Amino acid sequence: MAQAESITNFLAALDQHQAHLALGSPTSIGTILIDYLQKKWCPKNSCKACHLCIEIAQKKHHALYWAQPENSYTLDMIDELLAQTAFSLADTALSFIVIDQADRLSAACANRMLKIVEEPPEGYRFIFIAQRIDAVLPTIRSRCIITHLETEKTVITHPVVTALLSHQVPSADQFLKLLETHELKEQESNDLIDYLLGHWLNIEKNEHAAPESQKHTARRIAILKKALAHPPMPGSSKIFWKNLYLQMLRINHP
Repeated sequence: MAQAESITNFLAALDQHQAHLALGSPTSIGTILIDYLQKKWCPKNSCKACHLCIEIAQKKHHALYWAQPENSYTLDMIDELLAQTAFSLADTALSFIVIDQADRLSAACANRMLKIVEEPPEGYRFIFIAQRIDAVLPTIRSRCIITHLETEKTVITHPVVTALLSHQVPSADQFLKLLETHELKEQESNDLIDYLLGHWLNIEKNEHAAPESQKHTARRIAILKKALAHPPMPGSSKIFWKNLYLQMLRINHP
């Protein structure tokens, strides 16, 4: 399906169904949603300049709640999110609850919101955004209309990530120098880990190498999945990446 057709079908479904899972680049999907809401709510059909368009672009419109975790979702964040559905809406009115980076929902957080996602109050729409379907809990997937949006694939060229894109990793001195030269923040680290995981999952899917190489790929995927589930805490990104590098290094040099 062409990209334009995927987007058209996704937006049309928003008016008809209550829960959606949009798969693709979070940045691109966010842009699509903001443009859609500006066209829907702006009296001038998305002028981009009025106070309504600005509120939507800033994700501050009264009928839009956009959840974005710094690391992982917490139960307090889910309770705040669910509180947004406590208000009855006027006939034909719609309110949108966007759960960005839905792959960072723990089982406990997902379970807390299952009932209301399955049977939301009239007029509420839940939109989960993630890059890969396998990263979203099955309990969430089963309650959503799933759309694979063929958004433009993001290519990350951050030197720290580039150093971990092949089976042969750089020396410890080289990698430590990269960490010293290129500062990594917590949110950026999460995005880079997710990109690395997607890269190695794609390698695994298309790899026709020797069994030993396939085994190494599987170990890298396991390490990255664990890293994604336990992202760096504030102020710990450098230590986090050192530990991740050492785990990768030990695959080839046990």
